[in-house]
Amino acid sequence: EQSEGIGQVNEAVAQMDGVVQQNAALVEEAAAAAGSLQEQAGRLSEAVSVFKLSTAEVIEAGAPRVFVAAPLVGAIGTI
Repeated sequence: EQSEGIGQVNEAVAQMDGVVQQNAALVEEAAAAAGSLQEQAGRLSEAVSVFKLSTAEVIEAGAPRVFVAAPLVGAIGTI
């Protein structure tokens, strides 16, 4: 019984080791992705920094406007 229990413990430890290694690889991947995103954000910030708006322009612009075309009365089916 003891040897069977020890075998199960060894198997569990081996599985945990595999999971830990997977987690380490995922953490490394996530860190690389975060670094890449940080670099891209810096480049994007630099690219849009050429566009300057005064405070008045920003306030005046407000929310984006939505335009809806009005239907043409009698346009369909008439000659």
